[in-house]
Amino acid sequence: MRLVLLCVLATLVSGCRKKSSPEFYELESAQAILIAHEGDDALATPEMADVIARLEAIPASAIEKPRAVALASKLTADKARVTAEQARAAAEEAQAKAERAQAAEPNRGRALFAPPPPATGPSRRFLCEWTGVRFKGCLLGEFTSVEAAERRCMGGGTLNSEQPPRCSCSENPSPADVTLCEQMIAAQKKGTP
Repeated sequence: MRLVLLCVLATLVSGCRKKSSPEFYELESAQAILIAHEGDDALATPEMADVIARLEAIPASAIEKPRAVALASKLTADKARVTAEQARAAAEEAQAKAERAQAAEPNRGRALFAPPPPATGPSRRFLCEWTGVRFKGCLLGEFTSVEAAERRCMGGGTLNSEQPPRCSCSENPSPADVTLCEQMIAAQKKGTP
């Protein structure tokens, strides 16, 4: 009787013992090879996503389950870190590119020639020309006085400059001056100097 009881107990104990998972060692090796060949870029590959999914699927009865969970967590965290670093680098590069473009062409894309504000009294037609440190331009519009036209001219011409522009406004400009100014405005809007 004791012998039967010992046999049953031995069978139960041997059946409850955790077993090794050879798949864990294959996956551990696969992730190491991927990282060795591709570096951090390997973390974003479909192969690495498969490795992580298979590590998470290792049965709880395997001796290596805690190591598999730890490795899958580490790989997932590394992937998130690398993705964040790449996004930050891309944002910095985009900002640097925008700053370089703005420094190269300070007035491109700016609304230098916005329509004048609505007049509060009788308005007259003025043509204003300005010359700044790195640019020149003109303004054509309806204003109540030459002072209002000059204020608008001075405000429109000070973008990206340390010094205010020189501005001169004339009432009732000649058709040739109007045509020249309109051509300058059209060229500026197209982005050509």
